[in-house]
Amino acid sequence: ALAASRRLVADALALWAGDPLDGLPGPFARGQRARLAEWRLVASQTRFELDLALGRHEDAVPELAALAAAHPLREGFQRLLMLALHRSGRRAEAIEVFERSRSLLDAELGLDPSPGLVELRRAIAAGRPTVSAGPSAMSAERPAAPTGHPAVPTGHPAGSAGRSAGSAGRSAGSARRSAGSAAAQLPTDLIDFTGRDEQVARLVRALSAGPAHAVVGGPVGVGKSALAVHVAHLVRDAYPDGQLYADLRRDDPDTLLLDFLRTLGAEAGGVPDRAERAERSALLRSALRGRRMLIVLDNARDPGAVHALLPGGDCSVLVTCGGRPPCVPDAVELAEFSAREAEALFARVAGPDRAAREPDAVAEAVALCGRLPLAVRIAAARLASRPGWTARSLVRRLADERRRLAELKVGTLDAEAVFARECDRLGAEQGRACQVLARSGPASFSVEEAAAVLDRPRAETEAALAALTASGLLASPSPDLFRYPDLLRLYARGLPW
Repeated sequence: ALAASRRLVADALALWAGDPLDGLPGPFARGQRARLAEWRLVASQTRFELDLALGRHEDAVPELAALAAAHPLREGFQRLLMLALHRSGRRAEAIEVFERSRSLLDAELGLDPSPGLVELRRAIAAGRPTVSAGPSAMSAERPAAPTGHPAVPTGHPAGSAGRSAGSAGRSAGSARRSAGSAAAQLPTDLIDFTGRDEQVARLVRALSAGPAHAVVGGPVGVGKSALAVHVAHLVRDAYPDGQLYADLRRDDPDTLLLDFLRTLGAEAGGVPDRAERAERSALLRSALRGRRMLIVLDNARDPGAVHALLPGGDCSVLVTCGGRPPCVPDAVELAEFSAREAEALFARVAGPDRAAREPDAVAEAVALCGRLPLAVRIAAARLASRPGWTARSLVRRLADERRRLAELKVGTLDAEAVFARECDRLGAEQGRACQVLARSGPASFSVEEAAAVLDRPRAETEAALAALTASGLLASPSPDLFRYPDLLRLYARGLPW
């Protein structure tokens, strides 16, 4: 019965693709997205409860670790990860999960872990048999199926995939304000953040020196959000009045302006719902006057939206965007990892011992992933979740170009879905250009070469290339040179246009 239940829940989760109602603005769509996202999290927790009840604790660890990092305030995921690690013979790591959760709850909400989580920690430390992880044992912790519009938990996706600090972060900010402390909406930093030493140092210097406007750009999947959040955590002490975070892919600027104002203490009735964007932007600048805060604006696409949220004064802003960053002094453009960085991330996710046993196969695996951080993380997580696999067997699965993208999926991480989300935003002509250039053009090309392949005038070609670069589907190493990252080119060849 447990195995059949597990199959049903897994089949239901497999039907999820992308973000629900993606691109639809307004409070109703936002509420429905939150409701459906909550249902998905409840179903994911149920699936892992069943995995542990069936004795699949070792297989569950990699995906549970990703979920626990993405949703650090959900004690159900922390509890399940502790159980899975303990039952896999990793007792010290299980206790480390508890300590990290306790520190975060104290810093974010001023709360202690639940008595159940404290007791589980004691049982693990003492080596006592732990409680069942089956659904009945967890029902008291797991929320009921939501009927309203629940808050979205804080957190972000591994790899280069997306981070969100929604209503839970704002509620936490309200709790802290009532206690006289600062807002702290940053998503949790990745515990296995790897590489980007030069870019981290440059951004930390800029944001620590005083008010700054910093930008991180680059193609889809290179880890822009991960870098921005990592740097923001490193400079937190330089911003004593707190940090604000917004994912511009999920909410429109007008809604975010209102959310920021309320987080900063504006009464619900003090900001007219029908206020113009310019009015809300002016109110935000007034609310930030005299404060030293850091604002992280993730996944920006529209320069006008970013402009409305710029703070001024003693505050700094860190923006992530697709394509080449604008010409601002503190801008960094990310590309794929170096071979050394890619292999280091693979080892941290898959486990250093397994990577060390097959260094040549690891090098081949990251090369087949195009050294794209998102893909490298997924491939390594797949290996970590399959104790019977070797790095060489993973290479054999990735070697088939026709199946490569399908192989790069584990848990909630899905490289193909991330690429599709950006391509779905393209217009018909832009989508056609994306496909034709991937199929018929060289790996790197100039505007003139692209115009010849597309059989379009230079002006139209430049507009199409600018749109593809802004979407993060093309890289632009120089103003007149463009290229596809390997996996994006592979994906674009199969587009339907």
